[in-house]
Amino acid sequence: MTKKPGVLNTAVMLATSVAIAPMLAQSDLTLSGQVNRMVASVDNGDDSNLQFLDNSGSGTRLRLKGERDTGNGIKAGFYWETQYQSNKSSGVDAGTTSDFSDEFVTRHRDMYLKGGFGKISLGQGNGAANGITESEYSGTNYLTGSASPEDMWGSVTFGNSGGVKVKDVIDGMDALSRNDRLRYDTPRLGPVTLSVDTGSGGKTELAIRFETKTGFGKLKGGFGSWDQKDAGTGKGTAGSISYLHNSGFNAAYTFASSDKAAAPDAKNSGLQLGYKTGPHAMDIRMNTTDDKTSGVSADSTELGYVNRSLKGVEMYAGYRTFTTDISAADDIKILFAGARVKF
Repeated sequence: MTKKPGVLNTAVMLATSVAIAPMLAQSDLTLSGQVNRMVASVDNGDDSNLQFLDNSGSGTRLRLKGERDTGNGIKAGFYWETQYQSNKSSGVDAGTTSDFSDEFVTRHRDMYLKGGFGKISLGQGNGAANGITESEYSGTNYLTGSASPEDMWGSVTFGNSGGVKVKDVIDGMDALSRNDRLRYDTPRLGPVTLSVDTGSGGKTELAIRFETKTGFGKLKGGFGSWDQKDAGTGKGTAGSISYLHNSGFNAAYTFASSDKAAAPDAKNSGLQLGYKTGPHAMDIRMNTTDDKTSGVSADSTELGYVNRSLKGVEMYAGYRTFTTDISAADDIKILFAGARVKF
């Protein structure tokens, strides 16, 4: 994920937002954001404590979007988003006793043109294959877990492992995240959309996505590939597929492989099973990564629940475990609960 100092950018965005607020009702400008906080008990078998965290699965952030009709059936727009976390969950370890410094992260600085030809985007934003492992209907994604569990808990170490962290052995391999690129998305071709981009250092991404209704529910999925080239993080392929039955039962499967100099044979797979009814969503998901660190296998299991009874508020709770076949390494156990408030 591309990270850049964002304090000045965010100050400018806030000042601009205040200045234009009276005009929002007369324009296609939208100011929105979220705060996502949780309490977690983190135990790595060697140490444990209670932590008060910003959930890195979907961190606290502020966004500004704008769009206008330029004529001839073409619309121009921009997407500006900054994340601001205090004590982020992806940076903590069992036994941590002090808060991490507040952190600004630039997520989107993107502009686009769209029309009957599709959509052309230029700037920092989602790569063409970003999210390709995350096709799912669970209703819990990014709150209690995802196909990339290291995004939430990557810095937690396995007890008695010599300092091995979750992110050293677990990797969802979800393409190249957000980066500076030129991206093109086709218009929908029936149920299918194609996406391609090129970016700094000659990197490329390609993805195909689909979503369609069936007789008893909905089906969606995608497949993507990427080549980082000059940045040295190698090539990869990944995909996912998900089904939602009309009853609320849902399932998803994800797969990925990556060819990096440090891990030329890395592979990841995951299975998610869930159920949704009214404001309730619950699931179980399992992930396995092989050879992120050569010769090492690691597993992750999550139980999650999300409640959306209150408008704009998502309350959640989850239990996550990480295990690895590193000799003598202890399991990691994390119990957590929190809420995401959107505005």
